[in-house]
Amino acid sequence: MNIKNGIPSILGPLDDLYADPAITEIMVNGLEEVVIERNGKLEATDVMFDSEDQIVEIVTALLAQEGRTLDPVAAKVELGLPDRQGRAVAIFPPTAVNGPYLVIRWFSQTQITWEKILKWGAITPEAKELIQQAILDDVNILVAGGTWSGKTTLMNRIAELVPTDKRIVIVEEMSELQIEHPQAVYLQAGEPPRMAFDEAIYASSLMRPDWQVFSEINGPAGMAALEMFSRGYTGISNIHGNSAEDSLTRLEAICLKNSPGLGPLEIRNMISAAFQLVLYQQRLSDGSRKVTEIMEICGVENGRYVLQRLFRFNPEAWQLEPTGAKPKWNDDFA
Repeated sequence: MNIKNGIPSILGPLDDLYADPAITEIMVNGLEEVVIERNGKLEATDVMFDSEDQIVEIVTALLAQEGRTLDPVAAKVELGLPDRQGRAVAIFPPTAVNGPYLVIRWFSQTQITWEKILKWGAITPEAKELIQQAILDDVNILVAGGTWSGKTTLMNRIAELVPTDKRIVIVEEMSELQIEHPQAVYLQAGEPPRMAFDEAIYASSLMRPDWQVFSEINGPAGMAALEMFSRGYTGISNIHGNSAEDSLTRLEAICLKNSPGLGPLEIRNMISAAFQLVLYQQRLSDGSRKVTEIMEICGVENGRYVLQRLFRFNPEAWQLEPTGAKPKWNDDFA
């Protein structure tokens, strides 16, 4: 059994599921339906709860691990698992129609190394070499992808390519980044007494960062990240999107919503100054997770992004392939 920090002892009917190392997610859809993700696929289980109170007790116990208590009128609770193992979210009635609902997701306790990523074909050696060169050239990187596409794992490994004599300041709202680097320090934003995410991003700039790494940017944090990176700070962040280009549109929308004094062209100019490389990771129909697009942002002309695709996914070969274009930030890259 893969018992983690004694957590299974507080999960009641979910104990055995949580202890199974092949299961990466548990979804409680009310009293009589518990679904799991195993090896990238959803499976039904025969686990059931006796009462709603039993689910609430699990949420309360998980919150206690963080030194928090459950607000009796809360509609939603988000929390991290101890020792950065994963995260959970609970939705309560009446928002949860058949609730309470609970989703527990944890990170692989087996390190997903670059060696494994390459072996699984999630990325090619040529694409990894491009990313490594981008890091050495202080190129800012935006990692995009859909839900559960693996973009957080990819961002972890990319950040570990930063030279070990460089200082990394990591800012996140939920404990999910697991970056193994000798100069990495973490700031966790959230509810008081923690700083808000955007405030923590600004604070990170005062901590002598060589690189800044921000977890998924949304809301005011999107504009804060854009301001940091467009002002010359070097870093990596991620965002939800349906393609590399769509992620830029979504970032625009986030920033316009939170900066009503700025127009679309101003935001686009800031984005093109903030990020030079966009990686799009996708969860494919067979359950595998692969980088399917790598795109360079070369500026803005006539109000539109100048984009250059460096790699694109070939569905026939089922792998990422170079387009033959060379990155403009480094003409010598082969």
